Amino acid sequence: MKTLRNFAISAAILFAVAPFMSLYAQGPLLKQIHFTINSSFALNNGRAVFPAGTYILHQVNQNDPNTFALHQDDLTHSPVAMVKTARVDFRHTNYPGEDAMMLANDEEATNALPIITGWNIAGDDGWEIIGTVPKKGYITESVSGMTSANYKAKKVHIVMTSSGF
Repeated sequence: MKTLRNFAISAAILFAVAPFMSLYAQGPLLKQIHFTINSSFALNNGRAVFPAGTYILHQVNQNDPNTFALHQDDLTHSPVAMVKTARVDFRHTNYPGEDAMMLANDEEATNALPIITGWNIAGDDGWEIIGTVPKKGYITESVSGMTSANYKAKKVHIVMTSSGF
């Protein structure tokens, strides 16, 4: 009889607490941008060159929606750069139809290095990169954007997906 009573009390507590447990376990999603690029690249307002490959821009904190960490390959390693952004409000114009990375073109540049200046999210706002702090091994003296002619000749290809937006 005592075992049955303890079971009934445990079941009552479980049913009372269960709805709150599921709410507690599901916090807000942090935003992520996954992209693959076929060329070395730089980020706007930074002095670093990153090799071609797969990257993740991961929102660092829900309370600071404009700071992202750039991770190479996956989130198991420390970030290769920290990225500060400013939101681009499309509320009074047309929202973008697809996810896209924004690249800078510099008509006077002599190299063919794409510079990522931000990104747009389909049906949402965009983010403009206003500052980049790279990890030591990626810092270079100067970074200049690619020319339009080099962009077309090099055929820089970026595949991007987003989550949490």
